[in-house]
Amino acid sequence: MGKRALWFVGALFALSVLAASGMMYLLKSERGNRSLCDFVARKVSGTFQGRLEIDHIDDLRLDMLDARGVRFIPPKGGPPAIDAPHVVLTLSPSKMLQGEFGWTRAVVDHPQVRVTEYENGKTNMEELFASPPKPEGETKPKKDSKPIAMENMVTNQAKLWIGGGSLPDMYLSEIDGIMRIDIDGSNAVLRFDDYKGRLDGLPSGHLDFADVKGQVWTSGKRLLHFDGDGKNKGQPVVFGLDISTKPTDVQIEAEFEEIGIGSLAARMMAAWSKFSPGIDVKVRQRSN
Repeated sequence: MGKRALWFVGALFALSVLAASGMMYLLKSERGNRSLCDFVARKVSGTFQGRLEIDHIDDLRLDMLDARGVRFIPPKGGPPAIDAPHVVLTLSPSKMLQGEFGWTRAVVDHPQVRVTEYENGKTNMEELFASPPKPEGETKPKKDSKPIAMENMVTNQAKLWIGGGSLPDMYLSEIDGIMRIDIDGSNAVLRFDDYKGRLDGLPSGHLDFADVKGQVWTSGKRLLHFDGDGKNKGQPVVFGLDISTKPTDVQIEAEFEEIGIGSLAARMMAAWSKFSPGIDVKVRQRSN
């Protein structure tokens, strides 16, 4: 190897050491870490009307971000729409070079997700993920302004609250699965795949579910859809749950394989729903 090649390798090594040292300083010093958190939050927050807050970055590399205290705050303030104590993101360097500040995979521990309705009829999610306003005199979006890709979020022991305004009060807990957020203009859709957990707020009590798919829409009349397998009072059931708003309409379909405490409770709920506006329950017995 010639002297020029040796010099180049040495210079490259020195630059790598300096870059690593600089990143270590940013991560370890309180002021540097705060600046790094603010920088990452600004890059992500620029793609929607709300804002992202990060308390601390434990580690940051070209392909990974390990952060604590990650919150998505609606533009009106108030409780975070998404609040995660610990998040590990697998990043795509090639996408980041193209201005897409998203991730290829996220592991989110114990997140709390809130969907509530404001007095103007919009949800906090709808306003949070709305496209940012264009600067005065600008008619076209900037070329480097691309929506954040929030896909493949593996959630551990998540909690989801729904309520406020015309929304029915519902609470999902102990949720494990894969969530993603699709943003289309001012509308955001939370999608859930291969989920298991517990659903409270039903007239019959709670439902333990597994292998469930579902969506939560943040604008329009339709609010929520879930379907999959579960257990009602310990009895296996195949269920479907749809909730619409304006006015509120809850539709539940349940199919039991055999007669038991869970199916009897569901049939009592179905009979009660005939006299209760805004809720419709259908119970079927699976035919062999």
